[in-house]
Amino acid sequence: MFMVVILTTFFISGLCSIFLIQMPSEKKKVIFYSNQEGSCLKNVFIKAIKKAQKDLIIHTFALTDLKALSHLELKATQGVTLRILSDYNNLPVNFGYFKHKLNWSGVKTSGLMHQKVLLIDDSLTFLGTANMTYESMKMHDNFLMGFYHRDLNTFFKEYTQKIPLTRYTKNVQSKTFYLSGQALEIWMLPFKGQKPLLRLLELIETAKHSIDISIFTLTHPSILKSLQSAAQKGVKINLHLDKTSAQGASSKALESLKDSCINIKLSQGIQLLHHKMMLIDNTYFIIGSANWTKSAFEKNHDFYCILSPLTKQQLRQIQSVFKAIKKESQ
Repeated sequence: MFMVVILTTFFISGLCSIFLIQMPSEKKKVIFYSNQEGSCLKNVFIKAIKKAQKDLIIHTFALTDLKALSHLELKATQGVTLRILSDYNNLPVNFGYFKHKLNWSGVKTSGLMHQKVLLIDDSLTFLGTANMTYESMKMHDNFLMGFYHRDLNTFFKEYTQKIPLTRYTKNVQSKTFYLSGQALEIWMLPFKGQKPLLRLLELIETAKHSIDISIFTLTHPSILKSLQSAAQKGVKINLHLDKTSAQGASSKALESLKDSCINIKLSQGIQLLHHKMMLIDNTYFIIGSANWTKSAFEKNHDFYCILSPLTKQQLRQIQSVFKAIKKESQ
């Protein structure tokens, strides 16, 4: 009897964790989700997939989560039009089974298919840092933004049609969308020219009082230089970096920053600090799939976006996430 009660409790808890998740809507066009704030990103993805009635598009570095795959397969049998793009080198062993069933393609270019995008029907768009793997959605530190906006959804659908599967092509334009008094600036990578990088550097260099960063990999020399310059001008910079990356790909960058006035902390948990986000002057929130590397800006299928000005609730959520990151770092 005791075991029945325990199992029933877990079952009800699992159902509630999905049903109680709020999706973006006409009333609330932007919603943030973070596992460091208690959101289960896997349940967010599953609920979004279950909402699809007409079409569903996924861009991801890897898609291996069995529960997500089972729900996608169910949607295909229900007549929902699917389109899935993932990195060619991260296709699952059972890709052949899913290839035609889910309209799934592996993108094989000189860089990586590294985007994390989920489009549902004609109005829901989810952008963030989590791949559709069990580890990324359930274990690693990630952040997700959900939007209710038809033009944004259409923009990514049109972009999906243009993505080359086997050759190298760069983007040539950005797009800004407006949502209830906020601007959402989208930069798709790789880009023909330096505009996305220059825009990011501009935001850093015009910061007035504070920059908070949480990022998995930081190696881009121009970004490092801009951060050092901002710190020298008196801007308070808190940099949180994944400890695995700090000991590997980002080690030289970390060494170059050691004599700056930047407050640097490394993650300490067993999970990856997989964020790629920055908060500037409590006004601009920059987040995307792109790590701050030359490959992200010049080779990978990546993106980053800028949301501003932040609402009070959004700022509280972001600050809460950074507080949790700080607590788990040293």
